[in-house]
Amino acid sequence: PDSEDDGLFYHENYENVEKTTVIIGPQVKTLSYKMFLHLPIEEITIPGTVTTIENNVFEDCTKLKHLTFEPSTNGSALTMGYDDDGDHDGPFIDCPLESVNLNRDINYSFGTPDTDTEGLFGSKPTLTSVVLGEQVKSLTNNMFADAAITEIVIPGSVNTMGNDVFPQCPSLTNVTFEPSEDGSPLTMGYDTDGE
Repeated sequence: PDSEDDGLFYHENYENVEKTTVIIGPQVKTLSYKMFLHLPIEEITIPGTVTTIENNVFEDCTKLKHLTFEPSTNGSALTMGYDDDGDHDGPFIDCPLESVNLNRDINYSFGTPDTDTEGLFGSKPTLTSVVLGEQVKSLTNNMFADAAITEIVIPGSVNTMGNDVFPQCPSLTNVTFEPSEDGSPLTMGYDTDGE
């Protein structure tokens, strides 16, 4: 679909639907561009069999508050985010997320997001709960920008944190770094150009 299309499950009277339930089965590998646009989904679980989530998949799902990513069955990362030309928005644009339970590593295809709106879960002032599972290996730039979280536990599996992972999070007062199983260091900080 192009930018004028309304998504695979779009219905012209979606405003009159109070709630939509979506269950993603184990044979689903890809969630396509604008697939669930505008639907009144309140929560969604992404199974570990999904390998790709394209741009704008849950755009304007204004009731989507709870998001769970199940672990990958083979430990592989989930590819998410922008296309190569950067013309589209992240998968959860205009979703008032309150909780993210991330049990899987993510390859965010927008390599260097530099604003809160470009971060994967950025620009979510309603986001109060983030749980990171043992398959998470990296946290990207602006990943949780402008969130309302008060505490976060970084599991020992995380080996890389990009720039500004938690910018504009004034309520974040408690960060715990768990030890890695093999004693390897955590790489953090700015990129080489100092920006």
